Amino acid sequence: MSWLGCILLVFSGVLVGVVPGCGPAPATVRGEITVDGVPVDLGNITYSPAHGNGVPGTVDIKDGKYEMKTVIGKKFVAISALKVIDKKKDSDSEHFIWVDITEERLPPRYNTESELRHELVPGDNVKDWHLHTKK
Repeated sequence: MSWLGCILLVFSGVLVGVVPGCGPAPATVRGEITVDGVPVDLGNITYSPAHGNGVPGTVDIKDGKYEMKTVIGKKFVAISALKVIDKKKDSDSEHFIWVDITEERLPPRYNTESELRHELVPGDNVKDWHLHTKK
């Protein structure tokens, strides 16, 4: 093997060894979400990187609980709790389905203008959110 071939082989081995360990450590976050003491039955929660780099993660809230796999770090959190206000047909065909029409139950300080923050550490994280519609 040539001298250049040996260098390329060693360099490619170093890259392969480094790449799998790159990036932030994984984290799981789970918890309970209530509004005025009642578990949220329809909604979602989003964890977005506070530094702006990275991909936000969003999961549905089911029976007042959520669980998400993401990465460590400081996060902005937005929570949406919806209520069904009406239903409509999805089409005029004879095979239509009923679709829920919803509206937000929470004030903007919990979602579009969120004041919520949370820092995730490696491994399992538990964070309950007990929200109130009145300040």
